[in-house]
Amino acid sequence: SRVCGTGAMIVELAKAAGVPAANIYGTCSSKNMATAARMGIRALDYTKTGAEHWATLVMAGTNGVGVDVVFDAVVLNGYLGHGLGVLKRGGKYVAYGVTNTAAPGSMSIPSVLGAFTRLWWNNITSCCGGMEAEFYQIAERRSEHPTEFNDDLRACIDMVASGKLNPLVGRVWGFEEARDAWVSIESNTHVGKQIIIVQQ
Repeated sequence: SRVCGTGAMIVELAKAAGVPAANIYGTCSSKNMATAARMGIRALDYTKTGAEHWATLVMAGTNGVGVDVVFDAVVLNGYLGHGLGVLKRGGKYVAYGVTNTAAPGSMSIPSVLGAFTRLWWNNITSCCGGMEAEFYQIAERRSEHPTEFNDDLRACIDMVASGKLNPLVGRVWGFEEARDAWVSIESNTHVGKQIIIVQQ
C-alpha cells in the first residue's frame, strides 16, 4: 500500500495488531521515502521502474513465499497483477479507495472489467487454496453495517488518544484556511492527512 496517505494508517493498525514493522512493505514515491523509512517499514520506491520493481523486491525479501495481505488503492495500470503476484497462497488482496480509477483519463472499460474479473476469479479459487480478494468502500460499510462501523471508529479514536496509533499528519490548518487546505489536498502533493481546526 502507498504509505504516505491512508496506507500510513494501515501500517499503524498492522503494528498495533502485533505485526513487526520489518515485515511490512509499503510503496511510495522517491520524495516520500524518508517519511516511509521513519515508520520502520520496508519502503519501496514505485517511481523507479513501476510495479514490477517493488514486486520483485517483495518476493526477494520473503524468499519467494510472498506476503499474507496486500492493501491496494491503485488496482489498475499493472498494480493489480503485481499485487496478486506477491501474495502467498491463501493470502488476501484488499482493494480500497481505488484512486487510479477515479483519475480522469487513467482508466478504460476493458481494464476496469479485467480488474473486476480477476478479483472475482480469485475469490472463486480461494476455496481451493488460492487467494481471496475484495473491494472495500468505507461509505458502503457505514451504510450496511452502521453498528460495526461506529464501533470500529470509536476503537480507532481511543487508540489515537492513548498513543497506540500515531496518524501521519501533514499539516494543521485554521478554519479560515479551509480553502487553501482543499487546494493542497486536490493537488495530491501533500504528505499525511490535512487537519482543519474549527474554533468553538
